Amino acid sequence: MFSILVDIVVYVNDGQAIYIEEFPSKLLDQLFGLAKRTDDCSKHGIWQNFLWGRRDTFHEDRATLDPSRAHISNFLHPVLYFYRQPVKALGADYSLPKPDRMHHIVEDFLTKWTGPFSHLVPLRRFLEQIQGEDLRNFFSKSCFKLAMTIANLPRRCKEYFMQGSSLPGESSILEIAQSQNLLA
Repeated sequence: MFSILVDIVVYVNDGQAIYIEEFPSKLLDQLFGLAKRTDDCSKHGIWQNFLWGRRDTFHEDRATLDPSRAHISNFLHPVLYFYRQPVKALGADYSLPKPDRMHHIVEDFLTKWTGPFSHLVPLRRFLEQIQGEDLRNFFSKSCFKLAMTIANLPRRCKEYFMQGSSLPGESSILEIAQSQNLLA
């Protein structure tokens, strides 16, 4: 917090991620030298930091609830930095180099950041841009329709629907399906 400790998500080549909590920001340039699993890491990731806004905390326009103006948030708020390559060197004051992408999450007085449209949707879109894939959750009906019409399914449909672990069916429907030998 406050640029001393950062949370890190490192993407692994198989589509998974490694989460490192509260890593000292002064050691970021040494992260992959310290890592044991560098062979299967794609060596790009997201650094999360918490920043305060402007120095004048009592200025006229000091609060924003608009996600498109999150970068001018005055209150403590998360900032995500995305780097395609590992950070090789920090600035003289241990500042991070310019990221490939940056995302400010709009301030939340209660520091929960759970607003669906002000916090979660902009964050999901940021992650979708980085990963190049759709990260939404889908109902089984939507996954079925997508499976019948497109070749490249969204990740959630691949992980759940296509593996047979969608929501369980209603008991009466299951009985009918079983009586007609529709279930394997």
